Amino acid sequence: MKIKPHLLAIASYLGVTVIFTYPLILNFSTHLPGPGNGDEQIFYWGLWWFKKAVLELHSNPLFSNYIFYPFGTNTVFLQLAIFNDLLSLPLFLNITQVYNFIVIFSFVFSACGMFLLADYLVRNKKAAFIAGLIFAFCPYKFAHLSGHWTLAATEWIPFYVLFLIKMTRPGETRGGIKNSLLAGIFLLLVALSDYYYLNFAILFTIFYWIYVILTQKNLIHNKVFPNKLAIMILIPLAGLLPVLFSAFNDFVYGSYAFGGLKDYCEFVSDLAGFVTPGFYSPFFRKYVFDLYTNIFTGGVAENNVFIGYTVLILGFYGIYKYYSHRELRFWLYSAVLFFVLSLGPLLHIYGKEYPVYLPGWLLVWIPGLNGMRVFSRFSLMGMFSLSIFIAYACNFLFQRFQNKVLLMPAIALLIFFEYLPAPYPIHKVSIPQVYSIIAQDNEDCLVLEIPLKWFIVGSAHSSVLPSNYMFCQTVHNKRLISGHISRGSATLPDHYLDMPLLNKLYCLQENIPFEKFYKEADAKSLLQTINFLNIKYIIIHKQEANQKVLNYFENQFFVKKEMIFNDKEIIAYRIAEKAGGYNVIPENIVRYSQGWSDRQMWGEKYLMHWSRGRKSLLTVDLNEPSGQTISMDAIPFPLGTNKQSVKVFINNKLLTEQRLSAGWRAYSIPVPASFWKAGTNNLNFSYTLVESPENIYNNSTDKRFLAMGISNIRITGK
Repeated sequence: MKIKPHLLAIASYLGVTVIFTYPLILNFSTHLPGPGNGDEQIFYWGLWWFKKAVLELHSNPLFSNYIFYPFGTNTVFLQLAIFNDLLSLPLFLNITQVYNFIVIFSFVFSACGMFLLADYLVRNKKAAFIAGLIFAFCPYKFAHLSGHWTLAATEWIPFYVLFLIKMTRPGETRGGIKNSLLAGIFLLLVALSDYYYLNFAILFTIFYWIYVILTQKNLIHNKVFPNKLAIMILIPLAGLLPVLFSAFNDFVYGSYAFGGLKDYCEFVSDLAGFVTPGFYSPFFRKYVFDLYTNIFTGGVAENNVFIGYTVLILGFYGIYKYYSHRELRFWLYSAVLFFVLSLGPLLHIYGKEYPVYLPGWLLVWIPGLNGMRVFSRFSLMGMFSLSIFIAYACNFLFQRFQNKVLLMPAIALLIFFEYLPAPYPIHKVSIPQVYSIIAQDNEDCLVLEIPLKWFIVGSAHSSVLPSNYMFCQTVHNKRLISGHISRGSATLPDHYLDMPLLNKLYCLQENIPFEKFYKEADAKSLLQTINFLNIKYIIIHKQEANQKVLNYFENQFFVKKEMIFNDKEIIAYRIAEKAGGYNVIPENIVRYSQGWSDRQMWGEKYLMHWSRGRKSLLTVDLNEPSGQTISMDAIPFPLGTNKQSVKVFINNKLLTEQRLSAGWRAYSIPVPASFWKAGTNNLNFSYTLVESPENIYNNSTDKRFLAMGISNIRITGK
């Protein structure tokens, strides 16, 4: 009998989930939640890749060379939802079914976790049910479900906080280290769900410890407690080591640059948003549509922070009647803290920015925390804390009106209708037929999608999303040079742009004068690129590719090809002419590995890269060591100076120190065979002078630290 209320709560939350996501349940195998214009394709790909890597390839799922082939990239900052990927492994369902199962799972377990936490604190299951309803089904969750799948994965936060609190409760000493172990495990699960929520959990923990220290001074002197705290911290650290190891280079050298204050002032909670009904409400949408689409700077996804009128009334009731209750005040202060943080650095009211500096301004300057550019997401923890506060308020209310049996269902129904987003938008998983045709080919090869697309946040390659290419990859199972990552080397796409064929295609689609920077490739050179990348299929998306690209394949692509598909949207070719050499690294392809900015044009003569920081790394592959010459055009920074000196190291051996003359100059550096080795060679540049344009030039907002720009770098044998 004791378990009956919990089963009733689970069944009720499942029913609410089905209603709130309706009609998803009727299209469970064919549709995904949301209108189809978010990042769901990336998370869909993440489920596919994780399962393929672990169960089929038996490889590290945190790295993939199925995108950005053959160089590959880590996928930590792409997938973000490692727990969801792990959960998918034992499920014998198709990807669409797995995706939707995880959606249902996250809502039900978010509600159940809050139910358990609130019931533990207030000892009232009716009040706890209200708390679960508020936290799991608030408009914030449904705003992000439509594209930011990981941000709907809030289920482990209440479980973590439950055992965090149990660690500090005097009456829980019988639990020994159990509560510490469980708190650590659930904190790890929070981290594996979304890194935003890990940061939120850490901030909440700090705030909670301040409260505990102020109210339970005897706990500080408890000899056992430091051991419990160490266990809670070490478990997530140990569990995250593989993730941290995989992500280290991209975290340190990645392109996710931190901009100025303006970058943090767009995706913030508008103060009016807290009292503006959710965008997906069937009752209020026509009244709030313009606010979300034209007024609120955070838009639909990042400004759906509606608290709810019933929740606000209950909150004010709790403040008025029971503010003197110490524990109740903690949850109120926590809610206020996170709601205020969600407002960002500067106050916004109905889309207008006011010069009122808020606590979020401090986070902009704290390393680590300043990676969280979307301040409105702090509102989730505001709703979390407010849910507990409302549970206390409801507990007092239900005790005062014990004979009012309809009071609890009335409150639940009011919240239900205020939060209701149904019918929630869904979209069909639809992939063009040509990819099913290619899937019948069992050869491990590459599909070249045109136009060329890469997306790396914070780089020049961040305007066109290749997520549809990756989405289709889940059907054809072939490799791509395209890719989408949130943080990584900004120059990763540049590895391809010096290759014959790809440089031509890129110049055509970007309207760059090809003949000023490259020589026209002959058929042999084209085949070299085709062989190196093992390109077997070329797919041209007619609506996106410009006429120059289409003409090139019709009249200038001197490689035998066979058309395998043609409709109004896609034309696809199979390469009919190939030579050997699959997976053989071609010599002398220079890769901008670390410490370089995006490629940019300097006038009409140079396609160049600026160095970033005091050291930069190039890599080049040689089949065997031999004498080589490094040729390049270079310009020092600051411009117009001749004070810059560059030390050149080959495989950690100092080759020379070169002083750069002012302006663009050609440099040629001979390198004896003794410096090289077979395979990958590292070319390191170390600079004596590093300056930021922002510190030198008036009105510059360029925060990079630059030393040298290079163009036309070549490594040639003697």
